[in-house]
Amino acid sequence: MKKNYTALCATSAAILAATLSVPAFAANSGFMFSTAATTMDRKFRPSAAVGSDILLTNYSLSVGYKVNKNLTVSGNYLRSNSKITRGDGVNTKTEADTFGLTGIYKINSNVTAFGNYSRTAVDSNTQNLPGGSFFDFDLDINLYLAGVTFSKVVDNKYVFTLTPTISYADSDIEDYLIQSGGIPVAGTKDSVTTYSLTPNASYIHGKGVYSIGYTHNRRNSGEDKIYGKAKVGANYNINSTVRVGLSYAEDIARDDTDGKEFGINVTIKI
Repeated sequence: MKKNYTALCATSAAILAATLSVPAFAANSGFMFSTAATTMDRKFRPSAAVGSDILLTNYSLSVGYKVNKNLTVSGNYLRSNSKITRGDGVNTKTEADTFGLTGIYKINSNVTAFGNYSRTAVDSNTQNLPGGSFFDFDLDINLYLAGVTFSKVVDNKYVFTLTPTISYADSDIEDYLIQSGGIPVAGTKDSVTTYSLTPNASYIHGKGVYSIGYTHNRRNSGEDKIYGKAKVGANYNINSTVRVGLSYAEDIARDDTDGKEFGINVTIKI
């Protein structure tokens, strides 16, 4: 479970960085503000945890500054809330705050490189364990991510991109099993390395941009896990300053859960 939290928060931070990897909407210079909210309903399969369901909500805010025509830097904040409910009455609530820095460099018209460092603080509490006890743990995560986006524009209306990324997350966990007076359990350290590949296709029509993509992940955290996520989205440029968007994503080939995610985002540039 603790490895899953590390991977979950690392993935959220990686997504936060990767969404800025192709700043097509950014101003020629100056600031860009972006905010987004997503909600995911994920159900554990019986082989993983009988009767379990997880509801995850993310809120993010990014402030980017385009230094020149090639370089963009940004600060990112991500708030994640999740609740896991099991059929036997045991439930877990988790809150996570992520702060990150992202750098994006446009090498040429077809290649963009980006990197991200982020720090996540997680506070989790599990209630209704046998004997009336409950379980707390605090988790700190450092994430290092690097990636490159290769893009090709056809007829000024079709955009095809391919983005490989690699991320490494290390975590420091403090565990406490609270009974009468509280019995501390020794903290542990963990690490997760994730390799991802994301092909994406977009169609530009008028003020709208419509996209479809897939992310293939290979996660190494003691044992390899391979899984993916398919995503469709639509963004609409209200004017030269404001853009709004909707998205839907679904897990593909996960061996433990099935999840669906809905999102909304707003971007404002100055």
